[in-house]
Amino acid sequence: SSPRDVHQAQYFVMELTKPLHGSNRNITMDNWFTSIPLAERLLTPDISLTLVGTLLRDKPEIPNEMKDPRNRNIGMSMFCFDSHKTIVSYKAKSQKIVLLLSTILDQPTINNTTKKSEIIEYYNSTKGAVDTLDQMCGQMSTSRKTR
Repeated sequence: SSPRDVHQAQYFVMELTKPLHGSNRNITMDNWFTSIPLAERLLTPDISLTLVGTLLRDKPEIPNEMKDPRNRNIGMSMFCFDSHKTIVSYKAKSQKIVLLLSTILDQPTINNTTKKSEIIEYYNSTKGAVDTLDQMCGQMSTSRKTR
Protein backbone atom coordinates (compact mmCIF):
# COMPACT_ATOMS: atom_id res chain seq x y z
CA SER A 1 0.00 0.00 0.00
CA SER A 2 1.06 3.59 -0.57
CA PRO A 3 1.71 6.30 2.02
CA ARG A 4 -1.41 8.39 2.70
CA ASP A 5 0.11 11.64 1.39
CA VAL A 6 1.01 10.18 -2.05
CA HIS A 7 -1.53 9.45 -4.80
CA GLN A 8 -1.68 5.72 -5.47
CA ALA A 9 -0.72 6.05 -9.16
CA GLN A 10 2.29 8.20 -8.27
CA TYR A 11 3.36 5.70 -5.63
CA PHE A 12 3.33 2.81 -8.11
CA VAL A 13 5.21 4.76 -10.78
CA MET A 14 7.89 5.75 -8.27
CA GLU A 15 8.24 2.16 -7.03
CA LEU A 16 8.27 0.53 -10.48
CA THR A 17 10.77 3.00 -11.93
CA LYS A 18 13.34 2.81 -9.10
CA PRO A 19 15.79 0.82 -11.26
CA LEU A 20 15.59 3.61 -13.88
CA HIS A 21 16.14 6.57 -11.55
CA GLY A 22 18.98 8.76 -12.77
CA SER A 23 19.01 7.18 -16.24
CA ASN A 24 17.44 10.13 -18.13
CA ARG A 25 14.93 7.81 -19.82
CA ASN A 26 11.36 8.53 -20.82
CA ILE A 27 8.24 6.80 -19.54
CA THR A 28 5.04 6.63 -21.60
CA MET A 29 1.90 6.21 -19.50
CA ASP A 30 -1.87 6.30 -19.73
CA ASN A 31 -4.22 8.72 -18.03
CA TRP A 32 -4.54 6.77 -14.77
CA PHE A 33 -0.88 7.44 -14.00
CA THR A 34 -0.21 10.79 -15.69
CA SER A 35 -0.33 13.88 -13.50
CA ILE A 36 1.47 17.18 -13.23
CA PRO A 37 2.73 16.49 -9.68
CA LEU A 38 4.18 13.17 -10.89
CA ALA A 39 5.83 14.88 -13.88
CA GLU A 40 7.45 17.41 -11.54
CA ARG A 41 8.65 14.66 -9.19
CA LEU A 42 10.16 12.63 -12.05
CA LEU A 43 12.11 15.68 -13.26
CA THR A 44 13.92 16.14 -9.95
CA PRO A 45 17.71 15.59 -10.18
CA ASP A 46 17.64 12.44 -8.03
CA ILE A 47 15.16 10.74 -10.40
CA SER A 48 15.88 12.35 -13.81
CA LEU A 49 13.07 10.74 -15.82
CA THR A 50 10.76 12.34 -18.38
CA LEU A 51 7.21 11.36 -19.24
CA VAL A 52 4.67 11.52 -22.02
CA GLY A 53 1.12 10.54 -21.19
CA THR A 54 -2.54 11.20 -21.70
CA LEU A 55 -4.34 13.32 -19.11
CA LEU A 56 -7.86 13.11 -17.76
CA ARG A 57 -9.90 16.26 -18.32
CA ASP A 58 -10.84 16.54 -14.64
CA LYS A 59 -7.33 17.51 -13.50
CA PRO A 60 -7.57 20.95 -11.83
CA GLU A 61 -4.16 21.99 -13.20
CA ILE A 62 -5.44 21.97 -16.80
CA PRO A 63 -6.71 25.35 -18.03
CA ASN A 64 -10.42 25.28 -18.94
CA GLU A 65 -9.70 26.58 -22.46
CA MET A 66 -7.79 23.37 -23.18
CA LYS A 67 -10.74 21.17 -22.16
CA ASP A 68 -13.43 22.92 -24.22
CA PRO A 69 -14.00 21.50 -27.74
CA ARG A 70 -16.27 24.36 -28.79
CA ASN A 71 -14.98 26.97 -31.25
CA ARG A 72 -12.16 24.66 -32.36
CA ASN A 73 -11.78 22.88 -35.66
CA ILE A 74 -11.18 19.13 -35.82
CA GLY A 75 -7.44 18.53 -35.96
CA MET A 76 -6.60 21.75 -34.10
CA SER A 77 -4.00 21.67 -31.31
CA MET A 78 -3.54 24.07 -28.40
CA PHE A 79 -0.42 24.17 -26.26
CA CYS A 80 0.25 25.23 -22.68
CA PHE A 81 3.86 25.63 -21.53
CA ASP A 82 5.16 25.80 -17.97
CA SER A 83 8.83 25.40 -17.16
CA HIS A 84 9.75 21.92 -18.45
CA LYS A 85 6.15 20.75 -18.92
CA THR A 86 3.98 20.97 -22.03
CA ILE A 87 0.29 20.14 -22.30
CA VAL A 88 -1.21 19.68 -25.74
CA SER A 89 -4.96 19.67 -26.32
CA TYR A 90 -5.92 18.07 -29.63
CA LYS A 91 -9.44 18.09 -31.03
CA ALA A 92 -9.67 14.60 -32.52
CA LYS A 93 -13.41 14.52 -33.27
CA SER A 94 -16.43 16.79 -33.06
CA GLN A 95 -16.74 16.70 -29.26
CA LYS A 96 -13.53 14.84 -28.34
CA ILE A 97 -10.46 16.49 -26.86
CA VAL A 98 -7.28 14.48 -26.29
CA LEU A 99 -4.96 15.89 -23.64
CA LEU A 100 -1.31 14.91 -23.33
CA LEU A 101 1.43 15.97 -20.93
CA SER A 102 5.09 15.89 -21.95
CA THR A 103 8.28 16.70 -20.14
CA ILE A 104 10.51 15.51 -23.00
CA LEU A 105 9.11 17.50 -25.95
CA ASP A 106 8.54 21.23 -25.50
CA GLN A 107 7.98 22.66 -28.98
CA PRO A 108 4.59 23.25 -30.64
CA THR A 109 5.71 21.31 -33.71
CA ILE A 110 2.92 20.03 -36.00
CA ASN A 111 3.47 17.31 -38.60
CA ASN A 112 2.35 18.76 -41.96
CA THR A 113 1.15 15.36 -43.21
CA THR A 114 -0.84 14.09 -40.22
CA LYS A 115 -1.64 17.55 -38.75
CA LYS A 116 -0.82 16.14 -35.30
CA SER A 117 1.65 17.57 -32.82
CA GLU A 118 5.05 15.99 -32.29
CA ILE A 119 3.95 15.10 -28.75
CA ILE A 120 0.93 13.12 -29.99
CA GLU A 121 3.02 11.35 -32.62
CA TYR A 122 5.69 10.48 -30.03
CA TYR A 123 3.04 9.15 -27.64
CA ASN A 124 1.41 7.08 -30.40
CA SER A 125 4.78 5.61 -31.40
CA THR A 126 5.69 4.60 -27.82
CA LYS A 127 2.34 3.60 -26.32
CA GLY A 128 2.41 0.00 -27.58
CA ALA A 129 3.44 -1.39 -24.20
CA VAL A 130 0.77 0.72 -22.47
CA ASP A 131 -1.93 -0.74 -24.74
CA THR A 132 -0.56 -4.27 -24.31
CA LEU A 133 -0.59 -3.96 -20.51
CA ASP A 134 -4.15 -2.57 -20.55
CA GLN A 135 -5.25 -5.45 -22.80
CA MET A 136 -3.58 -8.06 -20.58
CA CYS A 137 -5.12 -6.59 -17.43
CA GLY A 138 -8.55 -6.70 -19.07
CA GLN A 139 -8.15 -10.38 -19.98
CA MET A 140 -6.82 -11.60 -16.64
CA SER A 141 -8.70 -11.93 -13.43
CA THR A 142 -7.59 -12.54 -9.87
CA SER A 143 -10.98 -13.94 -8.88
CA ARG A 144 -11.26 -17.64 -8.12
CA LYS A 145 -14.20 -20.00 -8.20
CA THR A 146 -15.50 -21.00 -4.82
CA ARG A 147 -16.57 -24.53 -4.07
